[in-house]
Amino acid sequence: SQIEAAARIGELRGQAPETGMYEAGPGYVLDGLNGRRVSPAQTAAQDQAMTSKAAGTATLDSFLARARLGMVEQNFFLYGDGSHWSSHRRWQHGGQILPAWELLVLFNRIGTGDMLAVRTLDVPVADLPGEKGRQAVQAAPLVDAYATRSGDRVTLVLVSRRVPGLADAQEDGVTRVTVDLPFKTTQRVTRISQSGQWDSHNVTSREVTLQREDVPPGSVLPRLEVAELPPGSAVFFVFEGVE
Repeated sequence: SQIEAAARIGELRGQAPETGMYEAGPGYVLDGLNGRRVSPAQTAAQDQAMTSKAAGTATLDSFLARARLGMVEQNFFLYGDGSHWSSHRRWQHGGQILPAWELLVLFNRIGTGDMLAVRTLDVPVADLPGEKGRQAVQAAPLVDAYATRSGDRVTLVLVSRRVPGLADAQEDGVTRVTVDLPFKTTQRVTRISQSGQWDSHNVTSREVTLQREDVPPGSVLPRLEVAELPPGSAVFFVFEGVE
């Protein structure tokens, strides 16, 4: 296998191989590419889906999941303005940043550091059917948490993979989250999230923007309670001056 071959090469070189991801980010199907056919209406619907808040959350989630597995290089495709894989719309279409790129930029500014282990006790799950290129998944977790530390700063990222109606037509996708924090004091806490609904998008205007809120440190220690984690969203908690 490729993993075994990489291990052998690493032994011969005396240096362990590093893994990475090339051209990561929201995916698109282009009309005529690889024999696929996409109508103008499907192209427009795809554009709204892949520039949405939920797609941005999924992009961040996939980057962090791979980092947790040891990937050290991940390349977002494509930094630039335009349609499809681009990070921004063209200036004549508003020039707005797209949610996926905005979340990755945010993490690179306030979330880098050593990745901490997170022990999950209980999260909502769902059985996912197999798709082209993906096997069926039983009891797939629909909420996850990532944490990093750099000096006296700890960044916690809560990710919801839920969307209204998934697994249960009556479900609104909102999740209550409780996190036991591994430190006793913090001087400052900032909550950062994106505005809009899970299917809000930035195709023609900036429906999805970053929102920051100062949180009283005493209200989150030693247990952080998030009454409502919205579906298809990522919420950052940045703890500064941690001891």
